[in-house]
Amino acid sequence: MNTLDTAALESHLGEASALSNGDQWERWSQELVAMCSSAKSQNPSEYEQDWIARLNKQPDEIWVNFSPRNITSLAELEEHVALIPSAYWRYWHAGEYMGVEEATRFAASPAVARVRDLNILGAGLQDDAVKVLFESPNIASAWYIELSHNPIGEEGIRSIAASPHLTNLRELILEELALEPWVSAEILAESETLGEDVEIVCD
Repeated sequence: MNTLDTAALESHLGEASALSNGDQWERWSQELVAMCSSAKSQNPSEYEQDWIARLNKQPDEIWVNFSPRNITSLAELEEHVALIPSAYWRYWHAGEYMGVEEATRFAASPAVARVRDLNILGAGLQDDAVKVLFESPNIASAWYIELSHNPIGEEGIRSIAASPHLTNLRELILEELALEPWVSAEILAESETLGEDVEIVCD
């Protein structure tokens, strides 16, 4: 494994503010991919092809995608979160089971504390696993959380409503859960910890 030149990386990130069009962004992003993936492995892989992407329109914000598809373990996620300290992180977990054991390991990871955009979709997430996630202070950095298409019931929603770690949350998406949307909405509306300006979608 090569060693990442962190000084070169930070210099490259600093160039983002001068980019003015899509072609420049694409070239810049490809160079960033090459810098980071060369530190991971000298052999091309699916991991290296989509390791990093700029996913918003703010020139001073860099978003990095991670999912179970392009990491093999939480340890790997933690390793690579550390590579780009100035980035924002999006975690996309769709279709792979997350029970209590998996949720406990995930919630305890220091990498999760850097995730701004947390998506756990269709993962068989039930109330006890939701409780574990929302009791963890590591989710306090999340601006956006989506838990749609999971069999979450009343106790799971109450765990979300009672969590003291959602002070930075801006948007919460809960679609197609086991609980009726209107019940979820009522429980969350009574939360003493969710901010009044949090956008909540229950459908």
